[in-house]
Amino acid sequence: MTSQTKPTSSSSLYDIFAAHDFPTVCCLQEVKCLAKDAKGIRALRRSAMPTSTSGECSSSSGSDSDTEARQKSLPTYTAHFSLCKSSFGAKRFGVGTFVSSRFPYQYSTREVEWDSEGRVLIMTIPSLKVAIVNVYALNGSDFPWKDPMTGKAKGTRNERKRDFNRLLQTELQKMREQGLRLICIGDFNISLEKRDCYPRLRTEEPHAQARKEFNEHFIPPLDVVDVFREVHGDKRSYSVS
Repeated sequence: MTSQTKPTSSSSLYDIFAAHDFPTVCCLQEVKCLAKDAKGIRALRRSAMPTSTSGECSSSSGSDSDTEARQKSLPTYTAHFSLCKSSFGAKRFGVGTFVSSRFPYQYSTREVEWDSEGRVLIMTIPSLKVAIVNVYALNGSDFPWKDPMTGKAKGTRNERKRDFNRLLQTELQKMREQGLRLICIGDFNISLEKRDCYPRLRTEEPHAQARKEFNEHFIPPLDVVDVFREVHGDKRSYSVS
């Protein structure tokens, strides 16, 4: 597989990595696996590794030695996860950060103690003074938010969404104070303004309140910017609301 080859619905993660020129770090959200699902975790790890039948690793021409040489030159990927620890129902959120063997720096990964849904995974690279934060934030609604560890309702999902953003902002601020630069990647489930969405901006009160808090109290203190907007200006191909 080359970078011009498009992945299909049956492609492995490794096929997708190959189609995108083997990124050194790839952050995925909603990986559909629970912390207790050992079989699912093994499948995710296996899907992110080269195989003799996957993409660039196979060839209809050339000798076996040529194929083996190509396989040895390809990167492998180490998978790190934060997965939902729910004992109640099929809570299948989860985030995964996949790091290439070509990544030249020492790093560590960690979860955060206030999240048991598998929504945050932090990768710290000390020599670069950088933290890559993989996020899958809640999508707000008026339905109850249930603690995944107890199954008990604790307010609405709209309320938990705002609480989640405040907890995350505090976590990120601590890292900023330690001298780390932040790269936040993922799905925050917030459209920042009208040009960020199609066909419409969700203007209902809970969504408007979450957006206002995010724009005024999350982004400015962390001194972060919307990378897509910085690069693409007013281009309308960012999110759907």
